[in-house]
Amino acid sequence: HTLIWMPTIASAMNFSKELTKRGCNLLSDGRPIIGLSLINLAETVFSVEPRALIVPAHIWTPWFSVYGKMGGFESLEEAFGEFANRIYAVETGLSSSPDMNWLIKELDSRAIISFSDAHSGAKLGREATVFEIDERENDEHKIKKQDERMITYEDIVEALKQASLESRALKVGVEDRTSKIEKSNPLSATNPLPPSSMLHLPAFIAYTIEFYPEEGKYHHTGHRDCSVRLTPQETVTKGTTCPVCGKPLTQGVMQRVEELATRIQNSEFRIQNEIKLLYNKEYPSRPPFVMLVPLKEIISEAIGSPVASSKTQLYYEKLVSQFGGEFNVLLHADLPEITKYSTAEISDGVRKVRIGDIVIDPGYDGVFGVVKIWKSDKERALVDTSKEQLGLF
Repeated sequence: HTLIWMPTIASAMNFSKELTKRGCNLLSDGRPIIGLSLINLAETVFSVEPRALIVPAHIWTPWFSVYGKMGGFESLEEAFGEFANRIYAVETGLSSSPDMNWLIKELDSRAIISFSDAHSGAKLGREATVFEIDERENDEHKIKKQDERMITYEDIVEALKQASLESRALKVGVEDRTSKIEKSNPLSATNPLPPSSMLHLPAFIAYTIEFYPEEGKYHHTGHRDCSVRLTPQETVTKGTTCPVCGKPLTQGVMQRVEELATRIQNSEFRIQNEIKLLYNKEYPSRPPFVMLVPLKEIISEAIGSPVASSKTQLYYEKLVSQFGGEFNVLLHADLPEITKYSTAEISDGVRKVRIGDIVIDPGYDGVFGVVKIWKSDKERALVDTSKEQLGLF
């Protein structure tokens, strides 16, 4: 799967017409299979619109991805040929997180971003990339105040280009980057500028919002029909054939990453504003990321009601309406205020997600991982409910 970004509606329409001329049936599906190689696709894109962006999507999933084991490639160079140097960013997918992608050397020169499949409205925003506009005036780029203009297509293009490790290293020394990061907090209302703000760009990637990769449905290797799931370490000793039926196992994202990795894991986390942020320890100018669990899943476990139940939906709508969006609830709302408009258990669930105090049964072979906010009913029973809001409904 490949994301194609166009700067104008007109260029998007021209691109659509060009694909149709080449025999691509764009009406076959919301994500049509167009039958072009990535090299031919890139050639078509840039011949129609030189300012277009191409971003490979969920790059590690076994099928339909640039690094996927089932028909993928070993490198972006192999996949895109002469157009590889025009691939400025890659999208991680649900089953991988930025720190996993930091293990791949060729991704040092690409922005690591995250988005959500548009399969259903309720799941939009499961993952996201947060762009910021620099609030300071800058003579070189003629930057306006953030509240005076909206982010533009050109802003996004430049942010993706400059988010690469190599381009930053040319402009900022390691010591400068590190000292700046120590003073910065991308989730702070009083100091919103992230490490990359030192580059004085009109816009930049502040941080990304991620699924816990274990919750993705291809994180580990396995065979769902036989309920077999293996970690990368277990595949070394047990092999990649299902021990129950003898069929090949579907290789998980974690195992595929380790196959192509060129370095060992080197990330660290910091608790800032009671939120767990993860940074690249060796290259701290990389945008950090935060891992979250969808609010409905937190509410569901907290109140003991299904995710799709009317009771879960009522609490969800109450909180989202009160705090102006799901991300505000998960990242910014004060915990006592969350308790005030819901329950102490829901507030405690948000707190535990913010600091990463959860348990996940990893996904494999198309089976989503299962999140447990509380390790046991006994742990949840210890939550103080004395200040819980009564009569909410």
